Amino acid sequence: MRLFLTDDAGRTVSSGIDTTFDPRAWLAGTTYHVASAFPLPANLRPGTYGLRIALVDALGTPRVLLAVDGGDASLRYPLGQVRIAR
Repeated sequence: MRLFLTDDAGRTVSSGIDTTFDPRAWLAGTTYHVASAFPLPANLRPGTYGLRIALVDALGTPRVLLAVDGGDASLRYPLGQVRIAR
């Protein structure tokens, strides 16, 4: 799983991969709780960013088409927005 922070134009300003995330044994209709931590770069400017998610291959490249509205051409899907403050 890879999370992306994106600017207003959809460009990635930061991303992180959770290499422990593995949904292969998940069953439809079941809720799973996942906690991940992603460090932010020290030079990330305060502001509001889009938060997108992708399921990635071993190299970190998004590869899974999800049944989620709003996906982009890079197979990243919106989760909402986050505000970064200092």
